Amino acid sequence: MLEKYWETIQFDPKKKQKCELDPFQFQLVRMDADLIPELSGMVCIGVDPGIHFGITILHETWVYVLWGSLPKLLHFPGLEAFALASSLIKADWQLQAIFKMGLKYVVRVEGPAYSERVGQPLLEQIRFGFAHGFVQHYGDTKYMQPNTARKLAFGSANKTGKDIWINLNPNAADSLGLAIAAAEQCLSRS
Repeated sequence: MLEKYWETIQFDPKKKQKCELDPFQFQLVRMDADLIPELSGMVCIGVDPGIHFGITILHETWVYVLWGSLPKLLHFPGLEAFALASSLIKADWQLQAIFKMGLKYVVRVEGPAYSERVGQPLLEQIRFGFAHGFVQHYGDTKYMQPNTARKLAFGSANKTGKDIWINLNPNAADSLGLAIAAAEQCLSRS
């Protein structure tokens, strides 16, 4: 449905801005996109979880991409991921209106890559923290395997967001692929 949609998204590194939701600091960029009437009434959110994370918020006319690193305040980084996801939704900041629009919200958090064995327990804490932070507000929150997300978004499991948007942080680029995959998955069900 959104075949080759990703080719229409243009990233301008000059529009990057620093944002803060205490204690979280991250980079944010708005990317203009072609009108996608199929996404009318919905917002798709993609999350590339990790100590270094990326989150994309995709609407029919714009895309917000943010990325950063979780602060090392606690011994449980999953709690920090949960706090960040909750803060994005509830905090009084520049994107607050997005989360108050009353639209259908579809969230996809990158699930485990089963071929990877190293670091997965810590990453699972963070993955769960992001998922739980969004699911408490938006019921349609699920894990999506990286290869599945790439096939849905780009037509091939071998193509990644960081291969396409080379001027964008790799975590941010992967979260953008997840948001597009969320849209594809949702639209294919309708």
